[in-house]
Amino acid sequence: MEPHAYKFFLRAKDAWDGAYAACEGAKRSILFENFILVDDSVGRRFIDLFKKKAREGVKVRLLLDAVGSSELLHLHLDNELERSGAELVFFNSVIPGMLSHRTPWFFRDHRKLIVVDSEIAFTGGVCFQEHMADWRETTARAEGPVAEEMEQAFDEMWEYAHKRGKLSRERVRLGGARKHAFLGNAPLPRRRHLYHELLERVRSAKERIFLTTAYFAPNRRLLRALLRAARRGVTVRLLLPRTSDIMLINIASRSYFDRLLRAGVRIFLYGPEMLHAKAAVIDGFGTVGSMNLDHLSLQYNFEGNLVSSDDGFVGALRRQFDGDSAEAEEVTLAKWRARPWHDRLLEYAVRPVRFLL
Repeated sequence: MEPHAYKFFLRAKDAWDGAYAACEGAKRSILFENFILVDDSVGRRFIDLFKKKAREGVKVRLLLDAVGSSELLHLHLDNELERSGAELVFFNSVIPGMLSHRTPWFFRDHRKLIVVDSEIAFTGGVCFQEHMADWRETTARAEGPVAEEMEQAFDEMWEYAHKRGKLSRERVRLGGARKHAFLGNAPLPRRRHLYHELLERVRSAKERIFLTTAYFAPNRRLLRALLRAARRGVTVRLLLPRTSDIMLINIASRSYFDRLLRAGVRIFLYGPEMLHAKAAVIDGFGTVGSMNLDHLSLQYNFEGNLVSSDDGFVGALRRQFDGDSAEAEEVTLAKWRARPWHDRLLEYAVRPVRFLL
């Protein structure tokens, strides 16, 4: 048997509270990797806790993206944390055109990962900035062997950020007694494990594909797989934000709607709060983590998701999707084709740059 316990947090503020409580109880180690951490009321609460735990002798390591958390670069947070015994590394240069460990500036560490004492782990879409408190997120708290996997994934990325190692973890496959795993996605040869897992699941789906994402601009292979699945009778549903915090990606997402709706895909727009969750249910497979369904996540960013074939885990994600869909507005083909001409013009104009989004 593979013993695991898990819990889901559906609002950013609830995920913050859950993560804070786990970190506050840490005895040995806190590993924290995120795209956005800023020095506001939310970020400072965690920064102060990290310093406190480091002074107590807990090993505290922070791995932050240099673009997403660029505000902290100017605050000399590394010096502040180092005085307490904590360690901080910013991933990749913020100077366009510079190379850092053979990793172009365009490639970012978008993973959201917290591991406490090698026993409790969190992953999802949640970042740490106060205006996101009420955003609809899906964050998973996991205990069991997968927490150790997530720690190994952090350690490997930590070494890579220090230019001391390579991302060499092989793709883990579910099956038999293994019902949970942590899959990474990296813009490196044969390291897009999560992308290929998702693509294979979509291609082999028999009953349902339920996808929740904040940013939708799929590449050709994933789009083709979704269209073919819908045409062969699989129930394909997309849950997207009614209004995005990034207007350009909002327009780009809608440039796909006509083809999807004609193929039989059902599309739901969620509001009024921002939908920032990244989750999927494909038959008996479920996943939650940092990866969106846009080119940046699928091809260019470093991402990480918890994947599972556990009935309880997958069932919980499916109930979340059903509940969110019931509160969302469904887009019908007739309604979509009646949209204003200027919306059509914007969607057409953004098509040439969708591969950068």
